[in-house]
Amino acid sequence: MEIGGQMNRSNKVVFVILIIIIGLLAASTGILLAMNLNTNSGGGSTVTAKKTTQTPTTTKDSTTTATTDKTTDTTTAPVTTPATPSAVTEAAPIGDRPSGPTDSHKVAIGETLSVIAKLYDLNWVAVADANGLSEADANKIKAGQTLIIPKNNQISYTVNQTKAQSLQAEVDAGKKVFRLSALDTVKSDISPCYGIVVADTYKETKVDNTSGTATITVTHNSKIYEVKLTQPATKGAKGIWSIESVKPVSA
Repeated sequence: MEIGGQMNRSNKVVFVILIIIIGLLAASTGILLAMNLNTNSGGGSTVTAKKTTQTPTTTKDSTTTATTDKTTDTTTAPVTTPATPSAVTEAAPIGDRPSGPTDSHKVAIGETLSVIAKLYDLNWVAVADANGLSEADANKIKAGQTLIIPKNNQISYTVNQTKAQSLQAEVDAGKKVFRLSALDTVKSDISPCYGIVVADTYKETKVDNTSGTATITVTHNSKIYEVKLTQPATKGAKGIWSIESVKPVSA
């Protein structure tokens, strides 16, 4: 009986210990559950706060950026009119021009520049200048060479009406349209007068389509030349141009 009583007491102790352990486990589980619920509740509140705070900020920033971009585009993109480049890059052949120098001389065998100049009551320097010849070149003229003869300190031109009408027809058909520009016509047709070349500086000073007249200035080797033009076939915006005269206006 004593032994049985001891076992009962032992069972009671074990039972009590189990109850205590179960109670501790239950308490721990309740605490952990409470903490988890508290954490989730706090996290949801944070997300809502962030969302509420960010929404007006994002909207404001987007509006500001759009306004700034629009202002910048207007300032940095001005409307400009591009310059029209010249269509002439080289001189036209002599036979493809509507006009040419009125006075010229074909060098005969044995003739020198001085001899030729005297034939026209000119100084040889004036003839050399009109043809763009240096002093060294003046001594190298050859028989058969054609020289331009200036008169009254200018080179006058004569229009070849047959050629002018032919060129006008080509332009009307959409060819050689550069001849609708007085400036481009000068670049194409002026050489070898005064040694002027396509690469020199050309400036349009007057164009009158009503009267069919124009004036172009050319700067060559620091000298300025005045070129007069006329419209030999058709007057107006659709008419071709031809050179009428060329003269130096400054040294």
